[in-house]
Amino acid sequence: IGIVVAMLSSTVLANEVSWAWERLTYERTAQDRIIQLNAALNMIEARPFAGWGYGKYDSYDRQFQRRVGDVPVRNDATSHNTYLTLGAELGVVAFIFYIFPVLWWLVVSLKMWRRLPKSGFWSQSLLVMLWLAAIDHAIVSNFMDMIRFNLFGTTVWWAIMGLIANMVYPHTSLVDDSRPNRTEFDA
Repeated sequence: IGIVVAMLSSTVLANEVSWAWERLTYERTAQDRIIQLNAALNMIEARPFAGWGYGKYDSYDRQFQRRVGDVPVRNDATSHNTYLTLGAELGVVAFIFYIFPVLWWLVVSLKMWRRLPKSGFWSQSLLVMLWLAAIDHAIVSNFMDMIRFNLFGTTVWWAIMGLIANMVYPHTSLVDDSRPNRTEFDA
């Protein structure tokens, strides 16, 4: 596998590897994110409830960019944080609405944990894997704007939440037991 990776990275994927190496070693990328983090926090502080409007982050962030330590301000950067972008554009209330389903299903998952089967496909193991995937996406969302720049990532995020809800909801007391269940339809 190492030989194949070396061959591909030095031939067909040479440009991609070069670009990735530059991004990993280029100090300006991290510096721009520090400036944008500070700008987003200042934008949230200026309009905490209403925000600046969906998709308007890049229209207003320039006036909030300030030098942070010895990091210079450059005008060509954008936000790389889903949560701060959401807070800056739509306000804290929208951020709470965005996060609420995640917190809700986390609490329900913890409460229903013992009711889930220990083996099989729809088991505790699958629920753990789904939450690990959700944690991965939450971490990635701190380093890129998943809503505006990565629709695939946003779709996967909400699909994970939907699968978690589909797993734990049938085990709650909110389910109407008078409805026919899935096994009655399979017969």
